[in-house]
Order: sequence, then C-alpha cells, then structure tokens
Amino acid sequence: MLAEYVAQRVALIQERAYHRLVVILSATSMSSVMMSGLALFFEPAFKYLSLALLALGVLLSRRVLRNAEEKIRKFMANVEREAMARRYFATLKEYYNPIDYLTKLYAEPTIEDPIIAAEKKKIRASTYLFSQSITALRAKNRLVITITALTISIPHLVLNKDIIAIGVILLIVILLFRKRSWV
Repeated sequence: MLAEYVAQRVALIQERAYHRLVVILSATSMSSVMMSGLALFFEPAFKYLSLALLALGVLLSRRVLRNAEEKIRKFMANVEREAMARRYFATLKEYYNPIDYLTKLYAEPTIEDPIIAAEKKKIRASTYLFSQSITALRAKNRLVITITALTISIPHLVLNKDIIAIGVILLIVILLFRKRSWV
C-alpha cells in the first residue's frame, strides 16, 4: 500500500518535471533553430542569439531536472513524515493487540514492526528504479539538446563554413556530456 503511494508520488513529480522539460526545450529549441535560419538568410548576427537560446535551454532544463531530483530525494528520505504514511502506519498498528506489541517491544528492544519493515524494504528496493527514471529523463533531455545543436550547426557548417558558431555549439554539447555535467 505505502510502496504504491510512494511510486505514484514519485511518478507525479517526474511527470511534472517531464512536462516542464518539454515546454522549456521545445520553446528554446524551436526559437534557436528559427534564429539560426534567420541568420542564414537575413542577418548573420542572429546566430549568436541562436546560440544563446540553446545555452538558455540547457541551463533551464538543468534546473528543472535538479529540482525534480531534489524533490524526489527529500520525499524518499522523509516518507514516514507524510500524512498518508502516518495514517497508514496508525491503521497497521490498530490491527495488533497493544499488549502483545508492548511485550515484544520490551522483550526485544530492537524489534521493528514486521509489516512496516516490509513496506520500508519495498520502498528501499524501488529507489533504484526511481533513480533510473530520472536518468531516463536526463537522457531525453540530452537527446533533444544534441539534436537541436546538430540542427543549428549543420546549415552553418555547410553554407557559411562558420567555425566560431560550430565551436561554441561543440563546447555546449561537450559540457552537456561531461560525467558530472550541467544536466
């Protein structure tokens, strides 16, 4: 019961983060590609605006992912403090005879309620899956940024042979893919 609640709550946090990422990355990617196209045909200075929009997308998506990861980490660390968890544990304790529970507690002072321990074990076991879903969000984010960078850089490379713009785009992508990267 509690494990399902935790999974549902973490999925909700991740879904909100995913929707924010879609909005941020779609807006910045589309704007960046449009500015890059305008730079090719009208004003070459728009390519720098395009690069700035790409970098803005990277920074904003980094912030959204870090906030989601921090919310999940705080939630997982304090599951017992949630109102739902308190009600659930109180309901579980009502099923026991209080005298038997107290005698077990005094006989073995380190004993933990077996049902609550089983619920906590399920939550600890699912923590890896939750971290993998955040990793999947991060991979989707990197994929969108890489595709946007390629979409911006290929026309500048083919038509203008603009090495400065390509260098800046490569720098952004390399910083994105570092082991302890921005995103």
